[in-house]
Amino acid sequence: MSNNTMQQEEYDALMQGVVDNLESFVDSINCIKETYEFSEITLKAHRQETTSKYNDFVKNYETKTEDGCMVLQVPDGCYREFQRLAKKKARAERAFELVPPSYFVSLVSAYDSFFGGLVKCLFDICPEKLQEEEMTFSYRDLQGLDNLTDVRKRIVDKRVETLLRDSHVAQIDWLAKAIKVDTLRAFKGWADFVEVTERRNLFVHANGTVSSQYIENCKKHEAFDRSILEGNKLVVDKAYFDKAFKVLYKIAIMLSQMVLRTKYKEKVGVDCVTNLNKLLNRSILELIVDKHFDVAIDISEMVLNNPKFTHNLFDKMYIVLNYAQAYKWSGDDTKCREIINKEDWSACTNELLVPRYALEENYSEVYKRMRELGKRNKHIDITAYREWPIFRKLREQEEFQVVFAEIFEERIVDVKTVDVNKDLKGGDVLIRHVITAPRIEVKIVNVDDADGK
Repeated sequence: MSNNTMQQEEYDALMQGVVDNLESFVDSINCIKETYEFSEITLKAHRQETTSKYNDFVKNYETKTEDGCMVLQVPDGCYREFQRLAKKKARAERAFELVPPSYFVSLVSAYDSFFGGLVKCLFDICPEKLQEEEMTFSYRDLQGLDNLTDVRKRIVDKRVETLLRDSHVAQIDWLAKAIKVDTLRAFKGWADFVEVTERRNLFVHANGTVSSQYIENCKKHEAFDRSILEGNKLVVDKAYFDKAFKVLYKIAIMLSQMVLRTKYKEKVGVDCVTNLNKLLNRSILELIVDKHFDVAIDISEMVLNNPKFTHNLFDKMYIVLNYAQAYKWSGDDTKCREIINKEDWSACTNELLVPRYALEENYSEVYKRMRELGKRNKHIDITAYREWPIFRKLREQEEFQVVFAEIFEERIVDVKTVDVNKDLKGGDVLIRHVITAPRIEVKIVNVDDADGK
């Protein structure tokens, strides 16, 4: 299995719990983001339509007074229509204030669910931590509990419930203490995280109106914009929503990795580090594929500079390669090359040198080392050449297609023909290789079609 493609890894149950919790969160916030973007398009179209209809109506009744003021003189028989159009236009404008914040609040709610899930995973990894929990239960609370497992679940649920009622800063501090690290605040984006969670509180409790508490809490964590005054009405536009999405995405990856690299590693031993690095690289790669290059860069910098993140040479260099390509695809090829040139590649094998030279666009070296690797390399396999974004520009080269076909005895293009009457209902997928362009394509066909195509 290639280390570079986003294939599902298999982990033990403890690690899988953390992985599933993170993946569920990522799916949730991507769902919210995509729905928000669709909603924004709909809101803009609706506002444009209502404004256009209102303007078309009122232009027939506009007139200037003697002092030059523009007024409307609407006949009695048209006044009700004027009111209807004016209200629709006002509601369309109001929707821009009401709807985007609801998606933003949903983002933070998804994070809250993620955090609660991570705390439960921590207790699964370290059940002995239950001994540290001092809670009082009434007889009624314990009625219906059949065994110690039910009691344990009740304790964990109550701890999660108590944490989620606390501030987001207090939650992070509790987790830092629980996994025995000095702080979880020392990362790029901490101030943004505080501001995002404080702004969420404003929308939930004060319709977005700035309070003294918001100002005080943001100032405490150097997260305050001095242009914002008490009583101001905050908004959520696309730029802010995207910022919140990335901040929460980043902290979720960081917290998951920190729990795994402290308590999980302590529980199962250092042999787990390779799997942790695979998970980390997969998270970074997903960010790159989704073009969240700035988040991929921040995560890469965090793990390369944090002593809690240990790596062997091979794993470290894959992180470096993904770090470099995040800069390349963001448009900063100079920074990409700078990152590559800072490393010592003398001990690296072709599994690392092929992607390195691909990033540097040194294609003659790439082709030479591709041939040396051959077709059965477990790290750089046929799927990696087809899917790993690091080979994006390489796949555009005509000579690469020739070398690929020479090594793997098939074309770079992999076209999957899907029978919608069978394959989309769980049947086998028929795969045919055809010559079109250097990318993966999917053709959907209906076998009941009269022409049989």
